[in-house]
This record gives sequence, C-alpha cells and structure tokens, in this order.
Amino acid sequence: MGILDSLKKQADAVKDRSGDSSDSEIRGDARHRAVVASLRSIHSFLHDMVEQLYVVDSDVSVDYAIPEVGTVNGLHQGRYELQATTRGETEVQLSYHLFKDGDSRFEVPGEVAEMLQHGLRENGLWVVSEKNAEHQGALAPLLVKSQIPVRFVFQEDFADGIVRLRIENYETPGSQQFVLQPEQVTDAFLDEMGKYILRMKNNFMNKLKSRVTGMKPDEEEDLFDTQGLPKTKEMSNSRIMSLFNREAHLYLAYNDVIKELSSRSPEFIFGRASDCDMVVPSEFASRQHARILFRKGKFVLIDQSRNGTFVKTQGGKEVYIQGEEVPLSGSGFISLGKSASVSNAHMIYYNIQ
Repeated sequence: MGILDSLKKQADAVKDRSGDSSDSEIRGDARHRAVVASLRSIHSFLHDMVEQLYVVDSDVSVDYAIPEVGTVNGLHQGRYELQATTRGETEVQLSYHLFKDGDSRFEVPGEVAEMLQHGLRENGLWVVSEKNAEHQGALAPLLVKSQIPVRFVFQEDFADGIVRLRIENYETPGSQQFVLQPEQVTDAFLDEMGKYILRMKNNFMNKLKSRVTGMKPDEEEDLFDTQGLPKTKEMSNSRIMSLFNREAHLYLAYNDVIKELSSRSPEFIFGRASDCDMVVPSEFASRQHARILFRKGKFVLIDQSRNGTFVKTQGGKEVYIQGEEVPLSGSGFISLGKSASVSNAHMIYYNIQ
C-alpha cells in the first residue's frame, strides 16, 4: 500500500469517528470556535488601537477618586501595552497607567490608615501611611504615588462558551467582572469599548452583562451562637476593603431561594404577594412589605409595612423600623414583622460583598 492510500485510509477513519460524534461534542466544538473568534477580534481591535495611540499620542486627562481618601487630580493616561497568552487559559490583556509627576498627599483617620494602605496596595497602587500611635483618632498622612495601573483582561471560558472580562482600577481602585457572549463582540461593541477605554462618551457599560456568582448560606447548625441568638457569616473583607470593589453585591438567602443584587440592580421588593421579588409567606408580612435599593454607595432597606421590619447585623443590636429606612452593612438577618430569633422560621439572611 502506497503512502497516499495509507493517508486516505487514515482520513476515512477520522471522518468515521467524526460522524459518530455526539451533538453535545459538536455544540462544544462550535462554542470553542466562537470564543476563539471573539478573542481574536478583541485582540486585533486593541492591537490596531494601541498602534494608532502611539502615533497620535492622545492626551487623556483623568481625575481619579479613591474612596475614603480623596481625588488625585490631573492624571494623564498612557503607556499602553497589549499582551496575549495562550499557555494554559487563553488571555488578552490591555494595560496602561494613569500618571503624573510627584505624589499626592491626603490625610485620613489614623485608625483606618493601615487598612486603607493595605487595600490600595492589593489593587496595585503604591501608598505610604504614617499612623499616629499617640492619638488613635487623629488624622494620619497618606502618600499615594501618582502612577495607577489599569487593566482590561479578557479570558476564555470554553466550558461555558463565554469570554470573561475583568476591568481593574478604571475609575476607582478595585475590579469589576463581566461575562461576554461571543455574539456580543461585534464591530459596534468594539467601537464602544474603544471609546470607554479613552474615556469618551460611550454606551459600553450598557452592553455588558454583569457576572452572576453564587452564594451558599451557612449550614443551619452554624446560624446561631451559644446564646441562641442569630449568628451571621463572617465577612471575607472589612468595610474598608469592600470600598475597593467597584460594583457592590448583596446576597439574600431565604430557605432554598438565593438572590443576588448589585449596585446596578433595580428596586427589590419583599412581601407576601406572589409578584414580589422574594415571596415571604409569613402571617406578619404585608403584601409588599419592604424594598431594597442601591443609593449613594449603600444598599438601603425601606419599610412600607404595617408591622415593621427588624434588622440584626453581625455584632450589632437588632434595629426595628416602620415606615423608615436603614442602610445595610456587613451581614446579618432581615425579618418581616417579627423579631429575628431562633423561633422565627422566616428570617432572610443577607451578606454584602
């Protein structure tokens, strides 16, 4: 048998195996190709954009807000770099800096200076603080080096057939995570992304779909402390550290129902009515008992019921409101019309991240 006949025989065997492939394998192959094609489009667009930016030398001026610290004014955006990695997970990364000469000096409460320094350094900013040991409540100087790294990281997820996007330090320290469907990556999408990167008027954020993450409530035996009072899940980050997450998330768990809200979510309603976002069939609950909305950087619970609402935060006292509102912080329990206690079967667990 000649070499050509041998190759034909091998090719026929491959075709036979391909013909036996399941529909799921074929669909998986198609998803894989779609993800690769979208990453190529993103890389090609960013490559061309970076090349043109080095020729044009566009001057983008940025005033950069650092929560609980202040604003670094007059930064310039530049020093663009594009990298693509195919070892392990395929990844396309655009990075650049916001910079100016000299450092920026701020004064912050001494008791949080160290935590702020740690949070900023975790996000790639270089800061130096001098905590006032004698006066715990006094102001302490915080020096921020005026060179802030910004990154756009696009990463394949072949299992789900999507591209994951992480944006770091764009407007404030911290990161946002999004999901891109391959079909979203069109010329119009890339154009809006380019405008967003250059801080021009754009519609980019409206085209993104926020990442959905899951949350499991504590096991039932861990929900109460030794005194029989509700015990909530320990926060993974302190309040100060959570300031550096660009998009806040609130998780709500009631029995087997788990809901996630973000700072972009519309108003969320609790109550007995079947059209509520979370239905709580308690005799103490009103039809539309209370609502939650995100306002001025906080999730706010607003009572609109006859029996009022109880909120028990971790390490804090139970708060009762009726026709009033209360900002939520950390983690804890919400109870509609009845105190949060061991005997209450309708408590709602919440956790802010």
